[in-house]
Amino acid sequence: MKRLLPLLLCLVLLSGIMVSCQSKPAGFYDYDLNDYIDLGEYKGLEAVAATYDVDEDAAIQLQIQASLYQYSKKVEVDRESQLGDVVYIDSIGRIDGVIYGGTSATNHPVTIGGGEVGEEFENRLIGHKKGDKFSFEITVPDSQAELEALRGKTVHYDITINSVNAQEPPLYTDEFVKAYLGYDSTEAYEEHLKEEMRKNYSSTFYTTVLAQIWTKVCDSTTVKKYPQAEVKAKYDSILSSMKNFYESASLTMSQFALAYYNMTEEELLESIREEAETTVKEDMISHEIAKREGITVTEEDYAERAPLFAKRYAIDSVEALEAKYGKDKIMDAILMEKAQEKVADLANVTYTASENITVKDSSGTDE
Repeated sequence: MKRLLPLLLCLVLLSGIMVSCQSKPAGFYDYDLNDYIDLGEYKGLEAVAATYDVDEDAAIQLQIQASLYQYSKKVEVDRESQLGDVVYIDSIGRIDGVIYGGTSATNHPVTIGGGEVGEEFENRLIGHKKGDKFSFEITVPDSQAELEALRGKTVHYDITINSVNAQEPPLYTDEFVKAYLGYDSTEAYEEHLKEEMRKNYSSTFYTTVLAQIWTKVCDSTTVKKYPQAEVKAKYDSILSSMKNFYESASLTMSQFALAYYNMTEEELLESIREEAETTVKEDMISHEIAKREGITVTEEDYAERAPLFAKRYAIDSVEALEAKYGKDKIMDAILMEKAQEKVADLANVTYTASENITVKDSSGTDE
């Protein structure tokens, strides 16, 4: 089943996922979905997923070092500069003998290895002490030149080192973790890091497996009839969001349809109707699976997942999300998500290295 173009899909996601069940309590449709669909096969479908091969101890140590580095203090040292130091420099850059403002600075801090001014420039600062004056030339690659005038130009730099500063990280203690990272102890912080790694793997697992099998579930499901109130709610929501979009661009719908989709207005409206029916079909499939598998949304589920929905839709808080959609609709969206995850849990999954996995999105193109 080929879906519509990316912009319309974006509008569907932003406006449509929570508009179903507008007058129903969260959980299930208030009528028998077997009157509307013949649910296809959703158990034991074949999929491939990456093995969980993370070296947790090594990954945790890297994150600890990154956290300590974030709160490092700069301490001036009397030695030659090295990777990781912050050096304060005066820099004068000339192109064809003329000083170029964008390449010159006074007492500017540069973290060697930080990448802010380019690896080649930063590496030229290694091995110098306070008071050193030296020069070098760098040819600006085309790919790194923001201004066309700089592409391929050779910049002559005159550098003065004003100071060399080591970055002194704090001690990794319970006190540091509590004061700066918000955890009661180093043990609690490390457990959090471990949990996040496993959550990230779980999220990737579901995304990967569902990309392979969800279309099969939908294609094998037959719609006997559509609940017209649900289709209309989806249709109206997509159309409203689209209207806001094209009116903000000072376009009519006809102009928008032609410019973005190479369609007539009538063809775009028909595509919106088809998209509304497709999303309602997936909605009904998810709810019927939830019913058959006894899936519910607990308060713990809500506390864990509602913030993720807020983040996904670029909304500042759960409270703002609830103000926009209502808690019932958010719970309903969580229920649909859990039902789809159940399909992935029930799949016949073959595990392999991540580089061996190629999946297709719903439009049939490789990701």
